[in-house]
Amino acid sequence: MRLRRGLGARLRLARRRSIDCLITSGPPDSAHLVALALGRRRPPWLADFRDGWRYEPLREEPWPTRAQERLDAWLERRVARAAEVVIGATMPIADDFRVRLGAEAHWVSNGFDTGAAVAEDEAPADEPGWLRLVHTGTLSGPRGRDPRPLLAALEAFNAGRADGDPRIRLVLAGRPSVEDERLITEASVGGAVRHVGLLDRPATLALQRGAAALLLLTGTHRSEATGKLFEYLASGRPILALAQDNEAERIVRETGTGVAVPSRDPIAVQAALRALADGSLEREYAPRGLERFRYPGPAEAVAELVERALSRRGAARV
Repeated sequence: MRLRRGLGARLRLARRRSIDCLITSGPPDSAHLVALALGRRRPPWLADFRDGWRYEPLREEPWPTRAQERLDAWLERRVARAAEVVIGATMPIADDFRVRLGAEAHWVSNGFDTGAAVAEDEAPADEPGWLRLVHTGTLSGPRGRDPRPLLAALEAFNAGRADGDPRIRLVLAGRPSVEDERLITEASVGGAVRHVGLLDRPATLALQRGAAALLLLTGTHRSEATGKLFEYLASGRPILALAQDNEAERIVRETGTGVAVPSRDPIAVQAALRALADGSLEREYAPRGLERFRYPGPAEAVAELVERALSRRGAARV
């Protein structure tokens, strides 16, 4: 039904005006089928993937039948090869389309806007003896995201501090999670975790920019680079990334915006907490190469790929 409505809307639009380039974006992956269904009548096409289709998909369970599995694979292949250009929101997604399916695939990252409003007067005041490690969103989640090693490391780190040494408080902002509350209670971290609730965007940005460091907790997928990472890049604060062998780790390391350690290794996490407490994380913060993430950088990259799609269609017709 959605495909039929989308196709109908596209045809009505085409009758009213000429369309130079068609851009489809998903998930849902079915959004790309609108362009595919147009066949030879469609304009040059750019297919944009915010997540992989069959590569590390959001849908974690396999299709119930072999027929559905084969159809899904066939549709992915048809879209990847029919589109003049494919965009992956992370490098692993783009690489997969290019290597596995032979697509003309390019990486254009998500990004951040430095013009966003910040409610400076809403940032919580520093508490004597505590350093704020801020995390926005839920801690636990899909794709193997597990906060238990972090909570164990936080408890051990604070317990081992001498009198007068600063301790670290994990400040959580976002919608309360029953699972997070359960894990925090089981970890017995006491006052080392504070939840400030769901904040509006200006207050959230103020909280991030007033932190000693920002916590990024990732799962096991190679393509993982959540939206909060790009807000963190805009904050001007160092990032403590619990990330290994994924896109988030690569971006943090290559941009010089923080440290990345394995999320399931409490000893490595404790070492990162020490770097936060002794100031070395702050001293080594040296951002570089952020232009591709700062708007209008991503928009300009897409504009270049639109021209690439137009030229490829023109070359195919010669």
